[in-house]
Amino acid sequence: MLVRLLARAQRDVEGTNDWWRAERPGAPSAFLDELERALRLLAEPRTSTLVG
Repeated sequence: MLVRLLARAQRDVEGTNDWWRAERPGAPSAFLDELERALRLLAEPRTSTLVG
């Protein structure tokens, strides 16, 4: 599955990333690294269903 961000979400990501890189110099890529990981998880096919 492909996960796409809407234009507004993309702008939010860019703004958050700019802030993160300025405020977290010890781990400047951490925000995008975690976002990419989350998007990969969302894109994975589901092999089970939720019950409840």
